Amino acid sequence: YMFSSAERAHMLRNITWQRNNVCIIEIDLKMQYQVARQVGAQFLLCGERNEDDFHDLLSAIDYHERQAPELVTVKLTPPVRLRNISSSFAKSFIGYTNWWWELKAEDCLSEVAYKEVLFYELLKKWTAEFGHPELGRKVINCYAEKWRRYHCMEHLLHFLQCFEECRSMFGNAKCAYLAGWCHDAIMKIAPGINDFKNVQESAAFARKLATAMGWSPAEVELTGKLVMPTAHRHVSAKSVDEKLIADIDLAIFGQTPEVYARYELGIRGEYSQVPIDLYRAKRGQFLRRCLDLHQIYQTPELRRLYQSTARKNLRWAIENLPTVQ
Repeated sequence: YMFSSAERAHMLRNITWQRNNVCIIEIDLKMQYQVARQVGAQFLLCGERNEDDFHDLLSAIDYHERQAPELVTVKLTPPVRLRNISSSFAKSFIGYTNWWWELKAEDCLSEVAYKEVLFYELLKKWTAEFGHPELGRKVINCYAEKWRRYHCMEHLLHFLQCFEECRSMFGNAKCAYLAGWCHDAIMKIAPGINDFKNVQESAAFARKLATAMGWSPAEVELTGKLVMPTAHRHVSAKSVDEKLIADIDLAIFGQTPEVYARYELGIRGEYSQVPIDLYRAKRGQFLRRCLDLHQIYQTPELRRLYQSTARKNLRWAIENLPTVQ
């Protein structure tokens, strides 16, 4: 879970791109003094986070003083609450398979760093499965849209983690996995655009990606078809793969009350421009339709895992629909 040098440099560029006096380059620690001389710097800023960093920094300072006595090395120490947060600790948030982390990552990381962690973990998953990192970035950028509150990179990562736990159950995991990546890629919230239209456009997007990767026409068509169950029109899916895709997308219903409540807040955040009375009517209609289903989950495996908790969460959500804009 370590960040590579390229990943660190990319994050720094994203953070500092508006500053015209910042240049990001990758160098060896002991070669800092040479670069400092080249650019006419007077100071070297070095960070220390723990005891190991302290000893490494002392060694580096001694080396710099011998090689470039004209430079002043300044030690930087983070606040106490951040002192135990290393890059590997930050990236390890992504390694957990449970749906929500006991420690909220945003309490420990800046928003930019947190999103970069998510972005690169997703890109690593995409590249390992499909190659074509340029296409992976295109997909992930959809979920990274700033206005998204639930259907964002976190949701995509959680969906993929759940998918991976169920992978052996799929008949065509290759097509289903790409469908999972794309199922919420296209989201527009505006008058005249409903969720079903978004899913249709996401399916078309998935077919374009499959075509770009040279998949057969049958695989292209199947991938688009497997996106459609996430519209949750509550029409019983025909294939096992369709049922699994739909169930995984609704796995959020069966999480802990705290996680589920956060999901409801996220959904409301995405539809914040919808008048509260209309939102209550439409959201309540959807939740009641889900609760009234004989089986919320179409596969016995996910039904066993989530259905009991899902019914409790849905009842709570119906009783606690938001009352203020």
